[in-house]
Amino acid sequence: MADETPLPVQTNDKPNATHRGFDWVYFAPVEGLVLFDYRKSRSKQGPDEILKDFSGYLQTDGYEAYSHFGKQSNIILLSCMAHARRYFDKAKDNDYDRANKALKIQSVR
Repeated sequence: MADETPLPVQTNDKPNATHRGFDWVYFAPVEGLVLFDYRKSRSKQGPDEILKDFSGYLQTDGYEAYSHFGKQSNIILLSCMAHARRYFDKAKDNDYDRANKALKIQSVR
């Protein structure tokens, strides 16, 4: 699993000022390992470097920095169910029974 979070970071360039940095987090649920990788930007350079030797399943949100991993033969890109869940929640206004069933299935797993 991979995700990035923006955070204010103090800078030496301007005293008492911050810039927007990114904490990239990688989680291997089977192994129980977490890697935090700070980057000044949200570019794909960070995940490209961290995941250069990775093979397996990679679960991410729909951010473009991850999309090219799905084109590699050694990586199967998985979508984030938390993001997909939002659409099932919105669909309850249109078809409550089927949308609610999908939401219940997601919460069991």
